[in-house]
Amino acid sequence: MIPRRDLVFIGHGFLMGAADIIPGVSGGTVALILGIYERLVTAVSRFNLTFFGHLRRREWLAAAAHVDAGFLGALLIGIGTGIVCLASLMHWLLENQRQHTFAVFFGLILASSWIVARMIGRWSALRAVLLAAAVVAAWLFVGMEFLQSPPEGLWYIFVCGTLAICAMILPGVSGAFLM
Repeated sequence: MIPRRDLVFIGHGFLMGAADIIPGVSGGTVALILGIYERLVTAVSRFNLTFFGHLRRREWLAAAAHVDAGFLGALLIGIGTGIVCLASLMHWLLENQRQHTFAVFFGLILASSWIVARMIGRWSALRAVLLAAAVVAAWLFVGMEFLQSPPEGLWYIFVCGTLAICAMILPGVSGAFLM
């Protein structure tokens, strides 16, 4: 029997996977809203020399504990399930219920923006300038034209996948949109 805590993390992962297939929303945004973002970033950042040292010495339990493998495993199961189960539904929603679907996306983005704004203790002139620069950069990025004939080869797919994976963990950056 799966512990209740793991079922909750699988559910969180499911929601993150659902977000990852939505252009304009990221799994990182959902993790932020659900309150698991810091734990996720901490776990991912622990794939470091200490982790690989544990693996080299065949200290499997220490390696798993170091990276919070139970948490990450439950999230990955949920993310994979969310992507597989909801990809065709999301395609249908974008084709047939575009306005309502975009309204939900906008609500998710607004909620995550509000949460991030609350996390910033005090606004300074520098932070306001950085926010304005980020808004302008995002506006320019969104306005870019799509590649009509992208380069061929596995190297291009690898680079795109690397960028998309990085984007999927950052709140506010959509890996699906980048792809």
